[in-house]
Formats: sequence, structure tokens, C-alpha cells
Amino acid sequence: MADTRGNSFTGAYGPPALVANATRSFTITAHCGIPVTAAAVSFNFTALNVGGAGDLRVFPAGGGVPLVSTMNYNANTPNIANAAVVPLGTGGAITVQADAVSIDLIIDVNGYYDNSGVITEVAAGTGLTGGGTSGSVSLGIAPGGVTSTELASNAVTSAKIAANAVTAGAIASGQVAKNVNGVTDSVTVAGSGLVTVNTVGSTVTVGGGGTPSGSFILGNPGDTTLVGAGYTELGPSVQDGWSATATTGAPMARQYATAVWTGTKMIVWGGCDDEVTLINTG
Repeated sequence: MADTRGNSFTGAYGPPALVANATRSFTITAHCGIPVTAAAVSFNFTALNVGGAGDLRVFPAGGGVPLVSTMNYNANTPNIANAAVVPLGTGGAITVQADAVSIDLIIDVNGYYDNSGVITEVAAGTGLTGGGTSGSVSLGIAPGGVTSTELASNAVTSAKIAANAVTAGAIASGQVAKNVNGVTDSVTVAGSGLVTVNTVGSTVTVGGGGTPSGSFILGNPGDTTLVGAGYTELGPSVQDGWSATATTGAPMARQYATAVWTGTKMIVWGGCDDEVTLINTG
């Protein structure tokens, strides 16, 4: 990639040697097979013509000088190499700095990390995103969601579900009683006496009623409603039924009045209240 000694390397990738405590940047992408999509590169750095103790620091271009070194050297090791993986910075470049003494630097590359192949997310139903190229990821959730058989008993309690988190549209038909006259928990429909309750699937039928076998009811002669309900007219009753008459708004008491029967009503009119005062009401 670069050799500051020369040796056929010129321009930005050749001489001069690194000046002590000064920074110099090298564009890495689009050279030596490193694509522009690379996010980091595996390097091998070699320091030559080292005249004293110092260190080499390599970091992404555009960033600050790190507090740790990539390689250390001294006067007894005039030629030394070290491998390092360095993220690429602005413009796909790295920046180097030789501390304390000037050195010549050889930069070799042996691989890279392509940003388009980095998995940035695992999404349910879609697998790898963000550049994943192959393979499959199991999330442990069966297609169609989580069923009751996959949950431990009492694993999901009301305290673990936020208010209004589960809406009616998220509940499959026929699974729970969503609302029965305002009751949203468990509902029991029961009959008593002659009332029966029959449940088939999601349909509840309440029936029965009527009178117990052997009983009879009173009604008007030829009552079609009772006949339609399955009753048979036995005949007129020998019992008279009476109820108290309301006196509110009733006509005043009288004697010697005239009465006429119309066939359905008795009309009473006139008379007097004390054998003297005549009454013109009825």
C-alpha cells in the first residue's frame, strides 16, 4: 500500500519519511483491492531506519490521536513490524503519527471488513438486514406468533401488559369473551326453573320457561295468543275474580239512578245524592 523509502512508491504513498510528532494520512480504499465499501482494514505496519525510542499511532482519518500506540520501537530494534485492524475514517483513509523520532514506514494490507456485509439488525420474518449475505437466523418464535403452549402457566400476568396494549382487533375470533353487557372477565350464563341454556360454539341460546306440567292459566274466552302458545281452552271458570276499585276520580255516590246494559258495559246516570238534590252525571 505504501513505502516511504521510495522503492517505486511515489506521491502520497512514497517518500518522504514520517516526521517526528507529525501526522500523515493515507487513502486506503480503491487501492490494493480494498473497495470503497470497506469499513476497517487488517494492516501490517513495518517501521524501518528507527533512530531511537518511540511509537507509531494509527487511527481513522478525521479522528483524534489515540492515547495508545499501534507499535513501539527503540534504537535496538531499527526494523520492527506489527499487525493491527484499524477502522477507516474520512474518505476511506487512515492517519499515522510517529512519536519522538522520524521513521520510514511500510504499510501492507491483507484483508478488510466490508460494511455492506455487517449485520446491523435481525428482524422477525426477514432474517438478516444491513447487508447480511447468507444463512438464517432463528428467533425462537414460531410462524404466526407465540401460542399458549409455548408460554409457562401464569407467565403473562395483567401487571406485565401495559394498559390498552392488547386491542380487540389483536384477539382472534372465538378466543375470549370481549364484552358481555360490560363484563370483560369470566361470564357464566345459567338458567333456573324451566329456563334452559344451550351453548353451541360461540352461540348461547336461552329457552324454556312457561308453566309447569299440569297447571293452568286464566284468560279471556277464545284468547288467540294463548291458543297460539299451545294452550287449550277448557271452558269458563266458576270462580269470580275481584280486585279493589280505585276511588280516585270515581263518581259520587247516588240512589235512584237509571242504568242501561249495552252488552259489554253498564251505564249509570242521574239519580240523587240525598233524595232531594238531583245529579246530572254518570
